[in-house]
Amino acid sequence: MVRNVFVLSLTAGAVFTASAFAQQNTPQASTRDEVNAGYYKKMRELDAQYLTDLAKVAASEKGDAADATYRQIFNLAIARNQYAPVEKAAELVIADANHGADVEMLAHFINVVAEADRGSIDESLEHLKAYIKPREGAADPRLKVETETILAVGEAYFQRLVQSGHYDAARQFCEFVINESPRATTKAHFTKRLARVGMLGKPAPALAGTDLDGKALSLADYKGKVVLVDFWATWCPPCSAQMIRLNAIRERFKAQGFEVLGVNVDALRTGSGGVEEVLPAVRRYVIEHQAAFPTIIGGAEPNLPSLFGVEEIPANFLIGRDGNIVQFELGEFNTGKAVEAALKKN
Repeated sequence: MVRNVFVLSLTAGAVFTASAFAQQNTPQASTRDEVNAGYYKKMRELDAQYLTDLAKVAASEKGDAADATYRQIFNLAIARNQYAPVEKAAELVIADANHGADVEMLAHFINVVAEADRGSIDESLEHLKAYIKPREGAADPRLKVETETILAVGEAYFQRLVQSGHYDAARQFCEFVINESPRATTKAHFTKRLARVGMLGKPAPALAGTDLDGKALSLADYKGKVVLVDFWATWCPPCSAQMIRLNAIRERFKAQGFEVLGVNVDALRTGSGGVEEVLPAVRRYVIEHQAAFPTIIGGAEPNLPSLFGVEEIPANFLIGRDGNIVQFELGEFNTGKAVEAALKKN
């Protein structure tokens, strides 16, 4: 039996919960996609305001009370992928030696990712190295950084680098973690990330299977086109949010030779029951989300995600007209630019 484990990306971002705020403030729209886009935009704005307000409270507190609030702020910022609103709060903690070691650690990581978001890549990389290196080899357990934190923030930082096209810095970061971390889990994770960076500029793996109607479908069918291969599942909230963006991107660039090719991985989830069991739910999901792009439904044989080294979703790869991988892990703010640039290349 082939064992396949898929987890949500560590940088999934916003928490997807019902919100009376969004319902009351979302403007009238002509399509469901517009309503959904407005909802997620307002959720992010509300998250940012919430973090900013909490930061003001923390700045007025002292001792354990301040640490408790800062701890809440920084953990929320990481979970919701909102670093800019709490960067100043992180700087205040770093400048004050009276905070707990765990709060100081979180502040450094917040600051590093915020620096990367602002484009200060070299500064952020050196900052991260200077903070992690002495702590990975520290004998004092109070200086140790938890593995879960290293993975969560390290992955968030890696995503920033690749989404902004700083692949050399992403490679350096992975090599640094692999060489300096004594933890097998951390080494293994960033070894896989380093391998993904190594796929850039190389031919995309042969991807073939059947669509939701049982018809043969492959990446080769789109030879000469720019293709975004997107791995997704019905049980993945960030995948649901991405459907809006993927539909819009496909509609915008399809006439220029662009296509989205989905790869559904529901059947690979432990206990799913296989392709035949999940197919009805996948079809309903596609209809409900108006996902017009073609989708291969992946089963245990062949294991399509493994061809691309995919173990976490959502995950995507942009394939150029020549069949080579151009970029990967495209997000909300860079997909359109990346597709447009790829279409302009011969």
